Order: sequence, then C-alpha cells, then structure tokens
Amino acid sequence: MDCMSDNLHKKVRFRTLNVIDDYNREVLGIDIATNMPSSRGIRYLDQLDEWHSYPEKILFDNSSEFNSEVFINWAKSHDIMIGYIKPICP
Repeated sequence: MDCMSDNLHKKVRFRTLNVIDDYNREVLGIDIATNMPSSRGIRYLDQLDEWHSYPEKILFDNSSEFNSEVFINWAKSHDIMIGYIKPICP
C-alpha cells in the first residue's frame, strides 16, 4: 500500500491510496480523495475484502496514514501483520 498526492490545475490537492498485490503486481484498488486519514483507508480495505480476502501482511512506508493506533489495532483485529519498506536514499 502506498499513498501519493498531486495537485489539480486549480491548486486543489488530492491523495490516492494504492493497494497492490506484491506477488503478481495486480492493482487491487485505488481510492482517491482530498483527505486520506487512516479511517478512510480502513474503510476502503474493508470494501476491498468483499472482492479479495484480507492479506496476511501489509507493506508500506512510514507514512502517517498507517502509523496511527487506529490502523494498527484494525490490522491486529484481522490478524494482519504490518511490515515497513526500507526508505530508499535519493
């Protein structure tokens, strides 16, 4: 999982939550919003569970959306391990 951001031509910032299967690189879903708190990410992952089962492990960088206590507790309640990707030096 990863969050990205960009700006529209009128300086409106939006964020995307990209959910990708690390095994086959299939894009499982992309959620787009002007604000991406962890509660929205959790809601989106619950929606994706209707088509795909919950993963055994979620990998992401140290972005604030996924370091919240709410997200960590949600992952624990679904027996999902959390893994962090090593930061890459520019």
